[in-house]
Formats: sequence, structure tokens, C-alpha cells
Amino acid sequence: MSIAYGAPFAVTDGNASRVISRLFMVNEPIDTAQGRKTIAEIAQTILDPQHPDIHNQAIMDFGATLCKPQQPKCIECPLQTHCLAFAKNTVLKYPIKNKSTKITKRYFHYFHIVYNNHTYLHKREADDIWKNLYEFPLIETANPSTLPELQNTEIFHQIFKENRSIVFTHKLHIKHILSHQIIDTNFYKVKIPDSENFSLSDEFRKIPIDNISDFPVSRLIHKYLEKF
Repeated sequence: MSIAYGAPFAVTDGNASRVISRLFMVNEPIDTAQGRKTIAEIAQTILDPQHPDIHNQAIMDFGATLCKPQQPKCIECPLQTHCLAFAKNTVLKYPIKNKSTKITKRYFHYFHIVYNNHTYLHKREADDIWKNLYEFPLIETANPSTLPELQNTEIFHQIFKENRSIVFTHKLHIKHILSHQIIDTNFYKVKIPDSENFSLSDEFRKIPIDNISDFPVSRLIHKYLEKF
């Protein structure tokens, strides 16, 4: 309503609710009727009625980039002097929730293939995290797995066949935290001799290594690319 028609209605999505709960130390759980009502009333009170579209977009972006669920950037925050939770050193206490959220732990193993100055990317199309973003060939396991254990899986053999000249180098282990998931991830760089006859199925896109930045990737993949 605010963006399409300029109507003075305040947004109360997860990002906005988190910002408001910290700024004003809202002690009602935001997943209750009273908590949602309190957040909505405050959001409406601080709304800029002349520019509700800009205000709503700004508070959503602010929550996504500065007032984040974990590791909020309080030192950089322009609202620091107005934030009641910051003044009481209780920022991470907010927002308060009644229901405990189940955290799912997942184990990802990415393979950054280097072959004839090319690499391979796969587009995530399932109804899951990072839909429509690109990633390296992935093996997901139910539990932590070593490379020798991965090499005994069917999906590993589908990707790499029985080629024994391939060199695998473990490059990075990282735990990437989302709101309801912890992605425990290992990255392997895979060097395939140029003389080998190597290819992957059509679901993988072969691209020049220098062109990776042309494809949208998750923050997790981006963290790896920043280092390697």
C-alpha cells in the first residue's frame, strides 16, 4: 500500500519488528497478539506520513544490513544514541519471542572445480533457501562427513566418475547462520588436469572462471569467493 499508492501504513515485517523492539525495548513477545499490536502501534507512530514508501523501505533495509538478528552493527548504527536496548546493553535480548524456534543444522560440501580455466555452477531451483541463486556442485549430508566418506557416496561418483587424476584440496570450513538454519560448510577446490576429458550433466553450467561474478550467489558462496 505504501509503495504502490503512497498510503500511510507502516510495515511490520521481521526486520522492522526487530528494529522497533530494540529501539523501544518492547518487552511483549513479538509472536503474540499483544506484541504484534504494540509493534504495529509504534511503527505507525514513527511513520513518515509524507513519505511512507521511503520510510518502510528504509526500516526494512536497516534491519537487514545493520540491526541484524546476530552480530548487529551497533557501533556503526546512526540510531545508537536513541536505542534503549543499546543503552542497557541488551540488544541481543530483543526481539523477545514466546515460541522457541527449532534450529536445523545442515551439512554442505561444495566443490569448486577448475578445469581448462573454467568452472561449474548450478542454479538452485528447489523450494529451499537461496532459490534461483547459483552455487558450486554440492553434496549435502545428514551428518558431518570427511572427504573419504564423501568419495564413497553415489552422488560423488555421479559428479567425478572414477577419475583418479583429480586433486582435491580443502580450502575452507565455515558455519553460516541463517534465522532458522546453521549451514556447516566445507569448500573443496578441485583441480582437473586440462588433458582430461571431463564434463558434467546439463544441470551444471560451465563458465569461464573470471565470469563467476556475473552470477548471483548466496552470501555463503560469496564469503568463499572473497578468500579464494
